[in-house]
Amino acid sequence: MTANTKLSITVPTYNRADVLDFFLETHVPMLRGYNIAIYISNNASTDNTIEVVNKWVSVYPYIYINNLEENVHVDYNIENALRMPVSEYTWVIGDGYEIPKESLDYALRIINEGNTCCDLIVGNLVGRITDIDERVYTDKDDVLEDLGWMIACLGCTIFHKNVIHHGEFDKYRMTEFVHVGVIFDYITKPDFVLFWAPKLTVVTLKSPVRKTGWGIYYFSNIFEKWPKFVAGLPQSYRDSSKDIARRKLQQKSNLLGWRYLLNIRSQGVLNKETYNIYKDKAGEVAPAFIINYMFFLTFMPRSICGIAVKVVEWVRRKNYQIRKAINPDLVM
Repeated sequence: MTANTKLSITVPTYNRADVLDFFLETHVPMLRGYNIAIYISNNASTDNTIEVVNKWVSVYPYIYINNLEENVHVDYNIENALRMPVSEYTWVIGDGYEIPKESLDYALRIINEGNTCCDLIVGNLVGRITDIDERVYTDKDDVLEDLGWMIACLGCTIFHKNVIHHGEFDKYRMTEFVHVGVIFDYITKPDFVLFWAPKLTVVTLKSPVRKTGWGIYYFSNIFEKWPKFVAGLPQSYRDSSKDIARRKLQQKSNLLGWRYLLNIRSQGVLNKETYNIYKDKAGEVAPAFIINYMFFLTFMPRSICGIAVKVVEWVRRKNYQIRKAINPDLVM
């Protein structure tokens, strides 16, 4: 037997051994049925990431790791992850996400049964886009307006090898969104085919360990780096399309949701200083009650917020476990 030549999974990671261990525990039993390889780009982690991967290699032979000699910017690690597989399609995903079996089967049907070779397949994040039916996109501005914010999620896009081989990675390194830039640069070419598959959804991995997310880069990424990145896309994109894409990440991604804000307060990222710096920018895209909630959180002790985060996460995980036991096919 050999590894699947149609589809591979690739995962950039750094110092998240416990999360990666749970990611592999979740995905290996499912991927084994299709001989789908898992590639891991390890960004010179200082924890026991290598030991975790070696443990799983002994269980599943189609796991490959590239251990970078020194820690590099996240964009370089994502690029390295994308370049590792040799299959026709590559699904790049953060280790904090889960691919449900229904989504994997759906992706394989698109790849194996499609009449047209897709350059890109874009899926949904926890079903957040509900108003766009399955379709093939051939207009780049429509993609930017409708799906730009979704493509920013590291887990919602499957790349054909041609996109990776011809990707202009150097243009978008150090932006925090190299995987997005490669896509929007590539689809400026005529005759691209991008398949939007709303039922192909990834979900948050319900790992026992709390994931840090963007951490200290939270505010700068959504209010500074993302707008700057979008503004720097090729001039052939309409300014109006860029403006829509800029706002939708902040409005649609739930990055300004109450649980996310509670978590970043517990990390110390949200404080009086950052609130004063970003409150006006947040006010452009978020309702007044969110801004007031942010202000309220700045007076809450971090320790209390940390306890609240743990309680909320415990309740959500227990609820998920109970509902999953009742309905094994549950996706949420």
